[in-house]
Amino acid sequence: MANSVGVRKLRSILVRFGLLIILFLMIAVFGILEPEYFLTSANLQSTTIIAAPMLIVAVSLTVPLGLGEFDLSISNMTQLSGAIVVWLISNLGLWWPAAAVASLAIAAVMGLIIGSIVVLSRVNAFIITLGAGTVLAGLEYGVHRGLTVYKGIPASYTGLANGSILGVKGGSLIALFFALIIWFLMEWTVSGRRMRATGGNYEAARLSGVRVDNLRAWSFGITAIGAALAAVVLTAKSSSYYPNSATALLLP
Repeated sequence: MANSVGVRKLRSILVRFGLLIILFLMIAVFGILEPEYFLTSANLQSTTIIAAPMLIVAVSLTVPLGLGEFDLSISNMTQLSGAIVVWLISNLGLWWPAAAVASLAIAAVMGLIIGSIVVLSRVNAFIITLGAGTVLAGLEYGVHRGLTVYKGIPASYTGLANGSILGVKGGSLIALFFALIIWFLMEWTVSGRRMRATGGNYEAARLSGVRVDNLRAWSFGITAIGAALAAVVLTAKSSSYYPNSATALLLP
């Protein structure tokens, strides 16, 4: 009996923390093989700032995943948001914090529209978001006509991602802070628990009085906000906008 309980506990730990365990094992192996290059603060800083946009996108995707949905348009939303924030800064001369907030707001509205279409049409989210991604790609092209933009971007905007606080890059801190917000939302709020209940059993959640369709629509809005935040980090890190900057984020 004790062995059975122990096996169940071990299985639970591996299911929940298996990927983290593998990650730390990989770090240990490469650290042993190449300690003078791999286990350095410079490599850690470089790795975390490169991974920051992907972390933001991945974390934001956990919200619709918690409801049993998926958003294939997130990389296109990231690219469009990057085009918008740089256009607002370089073309309109808008103060970059205002431009960043505006891009987040625009993305949230577009995400809610996509989520509402998924809910009202009753069509699988894979199909809707795949089509939405094509539309977003067209809008992105319309903003800068497929051109790379690097003029008119202030150094303070670049410093948002590349500046350091206590040796940690700003982009990495933004990603970590966003991850903590989503974790708190999904684990410790009523809405988060209702989202997970909906993903676990849609019909049971609906019969319990949960406004499941509203939560489904909002989940796409939250994902879009994450995409826009990733776009801010991407464009600030490179101090530019360039087409297809987030294409490689979706599958990884």
